[in-house]
Amino acid sequence: MKRLLLVWTVLMMTVVAWAQGDQGNGKYKNPVVFADIPDPDVIRVGDTYYMVSTTMCLLPGATIVKSKDLVNWEYCAQPLADLCDKENYSLINGQDAYAKGMWACSMKYHNGKFYILLNCNDAGAFVLSASDPEGEWEKKTISRGYYDPGMLFDNGKVYVACGNGNITVCELDEDFNFIKEKRVISKEGTGLEGCHFYKIGEYYYIYATYGGWPSGQVAFRSKNVFGPYNEEKMLLEKYI
Repeated sequence: MKRLLLVWTVLMMTVVAWAQGDQGNGKYKNPVVFADIPDPDVIRVGDTYYMVSTTMCLLPGATIVKSKDLVNWEYCAQPLADLCDKENYSLINGQDAYAKGMWACSMKYHNGKFYILLNCNDAGAFVLSASDPEGEWEKKTISRGYYDPGMLFDNGKVYVACGNGNITVCELDEDFNFIKEKRVISKEGTGLEGCHFYKIGEYYYIYATYGGWPSGQVAFRSKNVFGPYNEEKMLLEKYI
């Protein structure tokens, strides 16, 4: 009951907040979504944008919202029904899973299906998939986790950029079985994390965040999926 009440409260607060950005006169203001939506990943399918966010220990989770204009967002789905049968996720015997659960997942659309790659702190790693994001989602357990993954489908393979400080690109087959990996960025001690992985034209891009404070959003690029990623551009800096 406690968990259900908490989830309902969070959802209601978020629903009320979604209307804050649009000013109704062709303009908008920040924050577009006046709520805590951490670690977002956004994709566009047709004329609709989909955004998934970290929901940590709250279940159902991996909340997806949708928008036609990146300003007005509405609820879409919560595809993660459960994580595991551990007592702390069901609040049994006074236990809880606070600050655990799923963090910084990656969402992609490929060959008519939506995919979400989840790395869960103490509950394993999973891939969620669905043809209709508002329909039924399938959960597949995979053999290993990927810290703050950025997923990319390319030439019959799945690639994942992941890590903290040192960033690794992993190659998987289309069933998400691990094949190989290579460290492509060495920034130990910087807190570099939160990878997003794209291929645009002839370049592969790893978009990530320097953690801590001060921090910044940065992009690396290479013409080879396994690097070297020698080109680095700071896109957004924040200082005290």
